[in-house]
Amino acid sequence: MDWKINGKDIATNKTLNIEPSDILTGAVPKTGFRSYIAIKGLIEAHNFAGSFSTDTYLNAGGIAGRPITKNVTIEWKDEPLSDTNMELKSPALENTLQIYAGPEYDFLTENAMAKLISQIYTIRTDSNRTGIRLQGKELSIRTNINLTESVPVLSGFIQLPPSGQPIILLNDCQSTGGYPRIAYLNKSSIYKLGQVPLNGKIKLNICDLNQRS
Repeated sequence: MDWKINGKDIATNKTLNIEPSDILTGAVPKTGFRSYIAIKGLIEAHNFAGSFSTDTYLNAGGIAGRPITKNVTIEWKDEPLSDTNMELKSPALENTLQIYAGPEYDFLTENAMAKLISQIYTIRTDSNRTGIRLQGKELSIRTNINLTESVPVLSGFIQLPPSGQPIILLNDCQSTGGYPRIAYLNKSSIYKLGQVPLNGKIKLNICDLNQRS
């Protein structure tokens, strides 16, 4: 992000003392997609459903339910830190993500099973915290096979809607869904996916269940 205070470069993974008039700036990341700023204290935000994150669909949580944009003020209560020695390790930036066969993996045709792991997908620009929408060659379901009722879903599940373009569910996903769950990501791949930018490319690699991580 090329972080700077008052135009001067600063180190990451360090505690910094700043003054009220200081200006923190950042640029578009050279690698990855997201960065984090930690503040000593408790941010004044709305607790919605047990979380202080922002749900922009419902305009709830966070700072008045809105994305943080120019001229938005963030307030916090000062609070002593028990430990100021912190280190955040950046995830390895890999575009090959590890998946396991999902409950409805066998719904796929043999051709679709092969295409699932052989092609390169593009992260569509209409992706969000609910789900990452992939664009690639269409995947097909075997004839006369459908889910007859809604089934539980979790972050990391890969659903296949009628369009044949997979959706990878993320943290703000619903609790049930009606699309086949053809696969799911392992935990480390979910973290890596969060650093792939819109229009970025990914590839899926199916793993044996004994390789879970």
